[in-house]
Amino acid sequence: MSRWRAWSTLAGALGCASACAVAPVVPRVVEGRIVPGPEVSIDAYATYLDGVLAEESGRLAEAKVFFERARRIDAGDPEIVTRLAAVQCAAATTPAAKRGTYQTFDAALELDADYAPALEAKAACAAAAFDAAASTRLMAEAARLDGRRVGAAIAVADGKEPAERRERLIAVTLVHQEAPEAWEALGRFAVAHGDAELSARAYAEL
Repeated sequence: MSRWRAWSTLAGALGCASACAVAPVVPRVVEGRIVPGPEVSIDAYATYLDGVLAEESGRLAEAKVFFERARRIDAGDPEIVTRLAAVQCAAATTPAAKRGTYQTFDAALELDADYAPALEAKAACAAAAFDAAASTRLMAEAARLDGRRVGAAIAVADGKEPAERRERLIAVTLVHQEAPEAWEALGRFAVAHGDAELSARAYAEL
């Protein structure tokens, strides 16, 4: 899941009374703990969303401009740089040109060496560039990072009191939306505590 989009989802899941009272944050996993990330710049957020809309509509040149603008506003977020790199790769018309975009992916990883989505996006670009060895290596590293983080985050959540445990497990599913073990952990918690709505939501994702 997009870490930028996770703010609005997390606010709804945890209750706007508490989440909306503070500036937007991005949920992150640090050494197995769910922690708030840096405050999101409203200008960068709006520009980033313009880029996402342009990218999803196939307007790659326009998306590139928006992502570059968002990066200038907030140079410290690896997701912006990753999306920029992905657009650059998609717009490149030759394998050599696609490989030339690796440096932008690397810039995202310089901001966060453990940012698995950057590894996954670079792996997809490498595959499109017929760079099979790099693609395989990058996907393996991304999977290793995601697996390590999910397991650690669930273990930390399981040691908390029910209310905090619930919030942490929801946050884990937002950060690792594609990880079945995250949804399974949330589902088990919901069943054990008689939360039918949360249980249905969790198991629907499996």
